Amino acid sequence: MKLYFLLMIFIYSCRGAGKQVFRPIHVSNGNYVYGSESLTPEFKKGRKCVFAHYQISYTEMEDKIYIQPQEEELLRNYTAKALDTSWLQKSKCY
Repeated sequence: MKLYFLLMIFIYSCRGAGKQVFRPIHVSNGNYVYGSESLTPEFKKGRKCVFAHYQISYTEMEDKIYIQPQEEELLRNYTAKALDTSWLQKSKCY
């Protein structure tokens, strides 16, 4: 039984290995700034749509989404699209 729990802890901790937590990012005064939109249901739905559109594989754990490491500009683009209701409608997400 103890081995089972140790194995489960190991497997759980490795699930996000090599991936980064996706956090919304914006440009402000020429610098990248991480935002808090990930807390809204609309943004959560939008980011999944963006990842599906761009065929980005992700893992969802504890209300966080893990993706392969990406450049900040690409993350900013994903954030902008996840917040853009017009783009989401055109891509048939809503």
